[in-house]
Amino acid sequence: MVKESILPEPYRFVFGEVKTNWVVLDGDGEATYTCDSISVVYEDKKVDLPSDILVLRERIAKEEFEKALRGERYYWNGPSFCIKKVTIGRRGRNLTLSLLLGLSDYYTFLATQMMLDVDISDIPPDPLKTSNPFGRTLRERYLVDVDWRKPNVYLANAFAIGILLVTSDDMAVFTQRSELVGPRKNYFDCSFSEGFHPISDMENGRHNIYRCIARGAFEEMGVRPQYDNIVLLNFGVDTKYYIYAVQGYARVDVTSKEFLEYRALRAEDGWEAKQVFLVPFEVKEILKFMYKHGPWASPTLANIYYVLVNNFGYDKVDSILKNLPRFYNYRD
Repeated sequence: MVKESILPEPYRFVFGEVKTNWVVLDGDGEATYTCDSISVVYEDKKVDLPSDILVLRERIAKEEFEKALRGERYYWNGPSFCIKKVTIGRRGRNLTLSLLLGLSDYYTFLATQMMLDVDISDIPPDPLKTSNPFGRTLRERYLVDVDWRKPNVYLANAFAIGILLVTSDDMAVFTQRSELVGPRKNYFDCSFSEGFHPISDMENGRHNIYRCIARGAFEEMGVRPQYDNIVLLNFGVDTKYYIYAVQGYARVDVTSKEFLEYRALRAEDGWEAKQVFLVPFEVKEILKFMYKHGPWASPTLANIYYVLVNNFGYDKVDSILKNLPRFYNYRD
């Protein structure tokens, strides 16, 4: 039986003394999701978007088409999800998450979540759909008095999964994002982030987040974790880009040496990370690595913290963090 009572209020994650832009909707690092506690309902129908967003989308489509004609690097438009509703709950000790998703596309994602704070005062607002017709940005027009538990379907055009991989010889895999990815170029990150896909992540007639994780791990890292070795711990919102995401870690049955070999041979999207780092899977070693490198973004800090808590406990993680100086490698 799924219970929806006594559920947490959304709050901003704090790493040490640093308040981040990651809003925690559920998950504390101890309770976990399971394969059957995340359900997805998909409505294969596009949302009737506001007129100002449609103008932005048309501009992006035109720009990308012109880039292609000039032989420049351009973004290809493909299907993605929009998020209509999220429901969190409990089944025994496990977290539950129900997602109602609709059809969107990558150009709509670029026109919304990548342009939230761009001045679009030259584009008239849609008076029937905006909550603030005087807003100069999409954030001002559509994210007024926001309730993070209720996605704005016009803006929520992606669902992401962030994963930290751990090898069989207990090495955590960290990356530095390349200059070719979209947001947060050159940032340090967990192993990979993957967008949930309407076509690629179908399994047995259903959309499966665990398939998305296995696919992303293989495409970007060259390894494929078993579903039973994937542990999802946290659900929240990256408020800078209004991206809803689940996060956690996965153990892979390869050594760190084998991992590097497999990644070099198999990872067709290995270009998304400019560097890969293998760090001993211990609290002090990982925190030392984080203090030495940067910048780090909000979702990554939250994921690392909850993964460490799940494996080493709150007392150990918090006691070590408390004795460290202020973390200055956060940038968002």
